Amino acid sequence: MINSIVAKILIISFSILIAYSAFAEEDTCLKICTGGANEGQKCMNDSNCPNACVGGSNAGQTCTSDLHCPGACTDGAYAGQGCTKDSHCPSVCIGGTNSGKTCAVLLHCPMGSCSASGTCSAQGTCSNQGRCLCANNPEVLNQLLPSKK
Repeated sequence: MINSIVAKILIISFSILIAYSAFAEEDTCLKICTGGANEGQKCMNDSNCPNACVGGSNAGQTCTSDLHCPGACTDGAYAGQGCTKDSHCPSVCIGGTNSGKTCAVLLHCPMGSCSASGTCSAQGTCSNQGRCLCANNPEVLNQLLPSKK
């Protein structure tokens, strides 16, 4: 009878020890986003690591499709703003009474000049959603550490 009680106590103690070890191991795991808009930031699950634009005028911002990652006007009246083709980046008056306004010909810029039309840089792409992984995972550490060249 005493052996039976001792055996039950040992089984219960061992079960508690295993449960505590599993909890402690999970609790010490720092989870971070690998990829996506929140790369390198703490997370609870994959939904905390949404897709991100790679390139374009919204680089690094969250997205759900490539349409959220347009190119950018490299010059012209709308320099730095989103675009999908060169015609979205018109010329701009330089100097004169209409300085800073769009123009198509010199007549639009009294006492100034009309710049060359702008160009639209390449559109970005919407990356795959990042993953929320334990930072103790070698796969995660390899992604975070700078590569040696």
